[in-house]
Amino acid sequence: MATIYVYMYPLLFSILVSFFFINSLAPVEPSILFSFEKFDTSLLKFDSKIGVYCDAMLDVEELSIKMTNAKKFSGGIVTYQQPIKIMEEKNPKRKGSFRTHFSFSMSPEKNEFGIMFVMSLLKGLPNALTRDFIGVKINIRHDDTQLFGNSDAANHVGLYASTPPWAKFANAADANLVLDSGERLQLWLDYEAISKRVEVRVAQWGKKRPVAPSLWLSVNLSKMFNTQDVFLTLASITGNSTQVCKLYSWSFELTT
Repeated sequence: MATIYVYMYPLLFSILVSFFFINSLAPVEPSILFSFEKFDTSLLKFDSKIGVYCDAMLDVEELSIKMTNAKKFSGGIVTYQQPIKIMEEKNPKRKGSFRTHFSFSMSPEKNEFGIMFVMSLLKGLPNALTRDFIGVKINIRHDDTQLFGNSDAANHVGLYASTPPWAKFANAADANLVLDSGERLQLWLDYEAISKRVEVRVAQWGKKRPVAPSLWLSVNLSKMFNTQDVFLTLASITGNSTQVCKLYSWSFELTT
């Protein structure tokens, strides 16, 4: 019997090594942190995962969040209440890639503030913009004809990063979109950790995710955020306009 155990130990060791080696090569399964296909009265609960602040309020009939009122300098903020980590010390296979998707509408009026998504080391606005962050803003500007060279360029999508300071802009009219039509639209923001690339796509509600991004930016978010707590915020403000912005759905997942 002793001779049998002598031969079994090396065999067992080889099996275990092979198992852990193969397991280390296995792809990381996507992890959906949250997915709200609609917003209902569960938002009103004390332990709700979504926080609604300032002028933002639940629209029970439309199952949406009305982020601004039809008046000047109205502002609303929606946050995911819990901090997240795009990387984990205990899970080295998690590289920091992620995707967020939300659907929204903006009433027909030019508004240079529009609606903005921000991922930052600090919670809420304007605090989130004082530390490392990545953000995307959808708005209607008066002066984009100088930026893009045509009158349709008022449909403005901007991608921003704090480290290094970067800003890129795209014209939603190139994708046959009118951002302030009042119709429901959707936006995807993807980060691929291996290529260190953030991509933004915008489409009408019900359409498939476009293959080509509306705009992209090279930035190392895995290094920027590492294993620190990160906060997710959506915000809108009317400024000098009376534009009403609505939020219909929001999801976030870690992809690799």
